[in-house]
Amino acid sequence: MKLLAEAVEAVLPNGLRVVLAQEPGAEVTEIRLALPFATRPELAAPMELLAACLLRGTSELGERAVVDRASELGAELSVSRDSEALLVAASTLSTQLPEAIRLLATVVRQAAYPGRELDRVVEAMVSRERSEPRAAAYRQLLRRRYGRHPLTAEPAGAEDLLAVTADDLRRLHAQAIVPSGAVLLILGPLSADTALAHAVQVFGDWTGAASGLRLPPLAGTGDTGRLTLPAAAGTPTLVLTAGPGLTAGDPRHPALHLANLILGGSGSSRLVRRIRERLGLAYRVQSSLEETGAGGWTAVEAVTGPGNGSRTAGELAACMARFADEGPTPEEVGAAKRLARGFAAAGLATRAEIASAATGFVLRGLPPDWLNRYLSRVDLLGTAEVTAAARAHFDPAAHATVVADELPDASEQHSPSGNAS
Repeated sequence: MKLLAEAVEAVLPNGLRVVLAQEPGAEVTEIRLALPFATRPELAAPMELLAACLLRGTSELGERAVVDRASELGAELSVSRDSEALLVAASTLSTQLPEAIRLLATVVRQAAYPGRELDRVVEAMVSRERSEPRAAAYRQLLRRRYGRHPLTAEPAGAEDLLAVTADDLRRLHAQAIVPSGAVLLILGPLSADTALAHAVQVFGDWTGAASGLRLPPLAGTGDTGRLTLPAAAGTPTLVLTAGPGLTAGDPRHPALHLANLILGGSGSSRLVRRIRERLGLAYRVQSSLEETGAGGWTAVEAVTGPGNGSRTAGELAACMARFADEGPTPEEVGAAKRLARGFAAAGLATRAEIASAATGFVLRGLPPDWLNRYLSRVDLLGTAEVTAAARAHFDPAAHATVVADELPDASEQHSPSGNAS
């Protein structure tokens, strides 16, 4: 798999980084615009609403007019947001790229946030059930492991959303929707020079200093004990852990990636075989590698029944401890290498997925073809490197644990059975 191996990069005078990837013959061009948009507790409600309202029209083009114009061009526009970035995506017929990128630039740069649209969005958000037990438990976990941080802040509530005005969104737009620090990617049949000319035409006069909306680093140390929380009646029990991790650009990350696949990152992993299949303790169990601009961490998660939280946490710890102590077998490492390539291919099966992933790499400071180099390093790893990664990152003593259980008293009566494998 070759991901944008021939991509060309340019930085405009206004700070916009442009990535141009030519794919001769492509009938559809993918455009991505990513902007730093890191969570700020004091801006939680305006940030949520800006993302929801960004594409709802300008002073001259209402939402219906934007949709109609996109349809005329054979284009689709969408916006998404995570804890640190705002991503505007467009897919368009390649023959209509000049007009489609102009429409995208117009809507993003000149978003008007009309009050009536804002009212409709707020009404819809407030009417939805906003309680998310897993998200609440995960915030508690990160707070325990890393202390207070924007990632651990409470989300906007109904009162917060209702208090936001259109002027609030316009002020946030002026701060956040700026070229400095943003990434524009164009994947299509046009040459790099031609695609760049189109980008310069619609974004070259865009102005605005860096927004500063980036996450601060996670604290290096924190509490690694267990915290038991009450869960709402009738909800599954959650067991969550967070421990030391790495960012994707770290040269040790490929070994950690394989260690994660072996422990709990695949359907045939150690955790799945023991916790779910052998003991029947969990409906779902997995490990993962998490990362934001604040840093990386390793995570383990199990979903079990009421009263099983403590036992499940103990079994997870026993399995992690054995893996950290003994490491994987050469056969497990070989299988994990094959899985790594298979998962990468499956996750980037479409050009739209490739465009979004590459844009994310560049926003993180990585090259657009970073995944090609990463998988090459994975292929060269030996068992010793993966063993070292397991020992450094999956020792349960270095993980904070949160158990959210409806029946915590019953849960505490259980203990791990040992002999984890």
